[in-house]
Amino acid sequence: MAANCCILLHEFEEYVFPGGFLEYINKKVIKSDRADYPMTQEFSFWVNIPIIFLAMPFSAIIAHFLGIKFGLWIAYFSFFNALGHILSFVAAGGKYNPGVVASDNIATITVKIYHLYSRLGLNQFLTIGFICVPVFPVSSALYPVII
Repeated sequence: MAANCCILLHEFEEYVFPGGFLEYINKKVIKSDRADYPMTQEFSFWVNIPIIFLAMPFSAIIAHFLGIKFGLWIAYFSFFNALGHILSFVAAGGKYNPGVVASDNIATITVKIYHLYSRLGLNQFLTIGFICVPVFPVSSALYPVII
């Protein structure tokens, strides 16, 4: 439940209030002349619906019944999204970017690292991290299902 609430707040901040995530990515990060290209609303839809609103909840449910390994990617996925928001915040000289407040803060990252480490131990934490990171490079922030 915490994961679903957190991701809804994060998506709300990025796309509704104050919004502006696509414009931020296109103009500030990609340095496009257009606010609506190359990252479009359609692209955002096809990233968010299958991954954020279908795969993550499904993985959380499966992980609850079949074991943590089925939901572990969610924690890594969200960790690197949070890290991306924070690095973007620092690189911009402390300027706000859509999504940084709702769930991408130091406390969230700390909780994610603590839970992964406490559940897995250092060796498994590092090993699984090196396997999962290249497989799931797209990200969105939420509390891990393993809380």
